[in-house]
Amino acid sequence: MITDELREWKGSINTRLQPETVLALRSELNCIADRIDAAHERALRESYDCGYASADDWLAQHEDAMADHGWVRLPLDADGEPIRVGDVMEGEKVGGGFGESFEVVGYIMSNGELEPMDEHKCPRKRKYLHRHHTPTVEDVLREFAASVRDQNADFVALLVDEYAKRLRLAEGVDE
Repeated sequence: MITDELREWKGSINTRLQPETVLALRSELNCIADRIDAAHERALRESYDCGYASADDWLAQHEDAMADHGWVRLPLDADGEPIRVGDVMEGEKVGGGFGESFEVVGYIMSNGELEPMDEHKCPRKRKYLHRHHTPTVEDVLREFAASVRDQNADFVALLVDEYAKRLRLAEGVDE
């Protein structure tokens, strides 16, 4: 409570005073502390109920206030979701598919942009990052289709063998 210190102090009122005086002072201090606590709680409730549907709505209209308070917006991934420390992300490979996953350990400024940082303290381009998830059969087939485009027949045969292994693993079948 905002008045804890005041309530603690009232207990130390000199007990050499007349007992009824001490009781009256302590009672009056309790009343004052109760009014202060009630006003403080009311002010807090009003500050939270300021007519905005969410904190994001407030921030959208008060973007300049963020910097005044030392706040920054979290970087967004390729799907428009905020990237938080501890998230496991993966980046797109050139030509389709996803790269190796990594855990976000912090943020770093890179070319004037706040970027997520991997365990090696390297910035990762957020616009190419997606949430890591265990690949589905559909993911593997999409990656396969992207890999097959414009390849010769022998290479396609090797790709078919490689992706068939991955699909069997996705189904839980060991070779």
